[in-house]
Amino acid sequence: MNVRELDDRVLPIAASAVRHFVRAIVGLFRSAGARARAIAQGSRAQRLRSLDNRIGGGRIAERLHAAPNIGAAVVVLLVVAGVALAAYLSYKPGSHTSTPTTQFQTLTIGPRTGQSVRSYADAAAGRLDAAARHKHTSVYALIDLPSYETPAQVEAMFTNLQVVTAYFTARVPGGHTTPYVATILSLKHDLPIMMSRAAKFSRKAAASFAQYLRAVHGNGPDAAKARALFLPFLRGESGAAKQLAHPCACVYALVVQSEAKPLQRLIAAKIARVIDVAPQGAALSAVTFVPLPPSVTRVVPTLESPRPVVTIG
Repeated sequence: MNVRELDDRVLPIAASAVRHFVRAIVGLFRSAGARARAIAQGSRAQRLRSLDNRIGGGRIAERLHAAPNIGAAVVVLLVVAGVALAAYLSYKPGSHTSTPTTQFQTLTIGPRTGQSVRSYADAAAGRLDAAARHKHTSVYALIDLPSYETPAQVEAMFTNLQVVTAYFTARVPGGHTTPYVATILSLKHDLPIMMSRAAKFSRKAAASFAQYLRAVHGNGPDAAKARALFLPFLRGESGAAKQLAHPCACVYALVVQSEAKPLQRLIAAKIARVIDVAPQGAALSAVTFVPLPPSVTRVVPTLESPRPVVTIG
């Protein structure tokens, strides 16, 4: 595959990624309240929309194709898209609240890449036992479930706990699916709604991957590689759109606010696989939780950051 052919296949994907990122930022400006609406109506939002239009119109692609060093230009665009998407996907609901956090900087609660699941579970159990010695003090805790559950099953198991966040993902054999995270006020009412919103995103993602596949022509080795790259995403997101449209057995982790003692009983009853607690006094906005999917049983791989459902329109 020569550089020009690589550009023809990569540029639409990278430009689309940047376009979706810009639209997400504009959406955040529009939904952040009166102050944010004022910003969105000003010149900054106009510049964002102008940038979005330029990307959507393909002018960036045209200028890159006209550039003499097109390979370097492609790399720059991909780096920009990657950084933008990383910032967008790492956005956490509540991370921009006005709650002061003076005692703690940003914390990560969850397993480390390369750590064994057993050692992580043992370390988390030690932190939970230490927190349980402090009575009448609530903490935020990440609960990893032993299996994927439906919203109704989760509601029945955690009816007496205050659930603030839910993690869920569809499972499609041979397909890549997106993990999602959603802020929850009511498991019974909010979680099915959030799944339905996630289904819409997966449906749009599947349509995009189908479009990418239609742009692949020929039967040579390069075309085969391109199809092998996009097919798992098309298969996964198409299946996810169907599963998430109806409350499926897709929930694999929760964040709750509770005293530590009741959480120990969940471990004893094997309702929870691992429970890892944040330090007492840590604000929810200061903590990044890394849930452990039930499918990971030995060594923790690099886990994909869940996509916040709140940003999906």
